Amino acid sequence: MSKAKKPAKKPKAAKPAATSPAESLPVCIAMVICEQVIEAKDNTISAIRIVDTLNLPPTFEHELGEGVEFGQLRLLMVIKKGYSSGKSSLLLTCSGPNVEKEPVGIAPDATFEGGPEAGSNLPVPLRIHWGGEGVYWLELLAGDSLLARTPLKINGGKIKPSGSAGKESPDQETGAKQGE
Repeated sequence: MSKAKKPAKKPKAAKPAATSPAESLPVCIAMVICEQVIEAKDNTISAIRIVDTLNLPPTFEHELGEGVEFGQLRLLMVIKKGYSSGKSSLLLTCSGPNVEKEPVGIAPDATFEGGPEAGSNLPVPLRIHWGGEGVYWLELLAGDSLLARTPLKINGGKIKPSGSAGKESPDQETGAKQGE
């Protein structure tokens, strides 16, 4: 009578030895500005029409430093657990012409459970602090560590003098175009 063989155990993915604090942080595998995000039932995600340049009409005016949300554009961040553990405080900042780095979004207690490939798809409306025409940088940080950054070039638009009445809605046609 032969002995029954034990089923072979599945090998676990080897965890690399931590060599820096960055290896214990979540990992941002994608950070893009797009016109549409499609989330399927199986938790897969698609970014439709990725843009890096926004053409604004000459009538688009906001005060310097004013928060502006471009409702027709999304900032998609795909974050994986990696070898992080516990909670991470995520901060989204924006800097641009004539404006210092300012927070535009926060997730103070982001928790990622499961294996290194587990994580979250975070599509959020595109928000900036208005500084006029030029290049803006959106940065995702975990604590003081940079996880990802992406640029956005804005053509057109004006800085309105402080205290002026009336403004154009940021949801109007903005002429987003695909990267050049």
